[in-house]
Amino acid sequence: MARIAIIGGTGLEDPDIFKDKTEVIVGSTPWGEASKIWKGKLSSVEVFVLSRHGKAHELSPSQVNYCANLWALKELGVTHVIATTACGSLREEYAPGDLVVVSDYIDMTKTRTYTHYGTSKSGPQGIAHVPAKPAFDVDLRKLIIEVMRGAEDLSFKESGTCVVIEGPRFSTLAESKMYSGFFGGDIVNMTLCPEAAIAKEMKLHYASIALVTDYDCWKESEEVSVEKVLKQMKTNAANAVKVLQKLIPIVAEKDWTAERMILTETINGSVM
Repeated sequence: MARIAIIGGTGLEDPDIFKDKTEVIVGSTPWGEASKIWKGKLSSVEVFVLSRHGKAHELSPSQVNYCANLWALKELGVTHVIATTACGSLREEYAPGDLVVVSDYIDMTKTRTYTHYGTSKSGPQGIAHVPAKPAFDVDLRKLIIEVMRGAEDLSFKESGTCVVIEGPRFSTLAESKMYSGFFGGDIVNMTLCPEAAIAKEMKLHYASIALVTDYDCWKESEEVSVEKVLKQMKTNAANAVKVLQKLIPIVAEKDWTAERMILTETINGSVM
């Protein structure tokens, strides 16, 4: 059976969506302290929830300790990670309120730790040339899409390419136009990288649900702001919780033996 963690992004840091929640005390990792982690039950299934930006949203995207967070979850026995993240839209058809099952990413970050191999003296050594295609766990994405298709009154996209920027500032107009035009991006956010790549390195089945909050700044008469993002996130978060409530039992009950073996062999074969 799968052991599941949810990484809560902006608007989903609150562990009160779970029953019988308790804070999990995790010791220091080879990369320092991880963000707060809680254990609780969602749809009668025990899950962990990690607040990516900290309990009080005190960590900017560049300050998030991605290696420590994922290592801590792995140490707790987690095998599957469902990450939620706020995002801006780069296209008219990806409207505020939509949920996006992210299918690929373009990494435009600049200052982060991009691998957990060889980046800490007490962590794994070597160099991992991990394939980035597919960017996310194929089978986990399929389950998310199936649940969304069966949901009522839910607007979602089954795929989308996310341009990941350094932040914490929002994009300039020129950048926003470049990301959608030359880059071919559909959405933009600040936290998907290097989280997705490091999760794969750690042999975690990882998929991301992006929650569209705004049209970035490319659309005339539409300006992105913290106030607008937070207002839209309330609706987005409620829809994401509904999906998670139906999704978690399905992921937990599936036999992942074959998928675990394939992922393990892929990562083991990529390390030099």
